[in-house]
Amino acid sequence: MATNGEWGVLSSDDFSNLDVLNKVAPEAVEGILSSCEMRSLEKGSVLIEAGTVSDHLYLILEGELQVFVANDSSIPPISLTVGETVGELSVIDHHSSSALVVATQFTRVLVVPEAMFWRLIDVSHEFARNMLILLSHRMRTDNTLLQESISVKNMFELQSTLDPLTGLHNRRWIDLNLPKLINRSLFGKEPLSIMMIDIDHFKNVNDTFGHLKGDVVLRMVAKTIGDSIRPLDFACRFGGEEFLVIFPQTSAENARIPAERIRRNVEWRSRERMEELGTPEVTVTGGVTTLYGNDSGSKSEQLMEQIIASADHALYNGKESGRNRIIQE
Repeated sequence: MATNGEWGVLSSDDFSNLDVLNKVAPEAVEGILSSCEMRSLEKGSVLIEAGTVSDHLYLILEGELQVFVANDSSIPPISLTVGETVGELSVIDHHSSSALVVATQFTRVLVVPEAMFWRLIDVSHEFARNMLILLSHRMRTDNTLLQESISVKNMFELQSTLDPLTGLHNRRWIDLNLPKLINRSLFGKEPLSIMMIDIDHFKNVNDTFGHLKGDVVLRMVAKTIGDSIRPLDFACRFGGEEFLVIFPQTSAENARIPAERIRRNVEWRSRERMEELGTPEVTVTGGVTTLYGNDSGSKSEQLMEQIIASADHALYNGKESGRNRIIQE
């Protein structure tokens, strides 16, 4: 085997540890491997730069390498240890590497140039078979990591649009999705109604019973709202003790029915569970407004601001006129 400064010698143990040489007759590949260099990498040394084309297969004889997928921090680094390989895909397809490969400790690798790689394929069916198995395993692993990455990404996206206290959609979800629902309403020439809800005298609840009991009330109201609407409706926490409910494909007349149901159910459930929850009886006031599909001339974001302001104005009128009621504009 070649030796030159930092290059070492491939031993019989090195040979037997390499997965890609499993069941490969040593005499069939000894001449080829003896001409390959052996490289030593200190901790932190970069073996393959992301974005570069590598024309070498690297066989790990000692230590550990980590593979970092470029431009996607959601995918955890992959660890490669003794017996594994890296670089084979670039050798085969000549595409630039999509990953950064770094030594996490002192590491020795056998460097197999592209020409030597294909000679190994030609002279040893066992080597070709092992490489095929390795590539198949890598593809399955990459697919699994991709699916896990997508799942994690979706989970974080979902969490970023849910209110952690109530489990309802939050203000960010409203900003992202209400304009889309408005556009759908305009395109389909169908009405869309929204309801702003405020828990009556909620400040007194916090001041008298404490913020923890206030949170219990918020969760109770949120669940009651969710239980009182259709599957195609959307319940959201607008902020503080305010909630917003979106009723797609719902006229002003039809929107009042679920709005009154929400108000009534909150009053009943609050009264029924006040002893169990250790909370006071609460009521809600609601303001309802409707956007009709023939409304036009404004962007969906502007229409969103207008209908929220209209529902909020109706809510204000309800609070001024005695609370525990639904006002419609």
